[in-house]
Amino acid sequence: LDYYHDFIEKFNETDRSLYKYAIANIAKEITAEHFYNETIDTAPDQLVILADINSFEGNMDELYASFHTLVAQIQNYIKQSLKLSVTGTLGYKIETPEQLKSVYTKTLHLSMYRIKYGHFSIITPSILQDVDSGSNFKFPTSKEKQLINELKLGHGNEAKDTYREIMKRIECSNYDNIL
Repeated sequence: LDYYHDFIEKFNETDRSLYKYAIANIAKEITAEHFYNETIDTAPDQLVILADINSFEGNMDELYASFHTLVAQIQNYIKQSLKLSVTGTLGYKIETPEQLKSVYTKTLHLSMYRIKYGHFSIITPSILQDVDSGSNFKFPTSKEKQLINELKLGHGNEAKDTYREIMKRIECSNYDNIL
């Protein structure tokens, strides 16, 4: 759920619970048109949809394309009917029940790339191909010092430019480095 802080301030606990229930139902019904599924309430700002993909006859690229379309439908319906924004993260295929926890953790980590792709995005494992593993990452400390000096001197436009330079250097880095 995007803008969760605003969501908390706007709605009381009962209303938030009803909104999450509505979001879960929307996600379940749209996904059910193609896959047997279950929705799981995993955190105050998260829901997980587990889908049975055994009947899907295409390859993994076609499967991700299918889910991308479903998530876009879910997002648009929620935005239209509930006036809320959600980001979708497509996870990984689970082969055995023992993989459930590790795949959930990997998918949760993947969802953190919303910091880069923004609200109302759809994040897939393929984005990791564009992410530097972080082993060669060096934070631009000289730019950090420059930014601090520009802020202290009240040079707002220069500070914005320096900030953009720093962000450009780290935007292809992994999530931990971005933070």
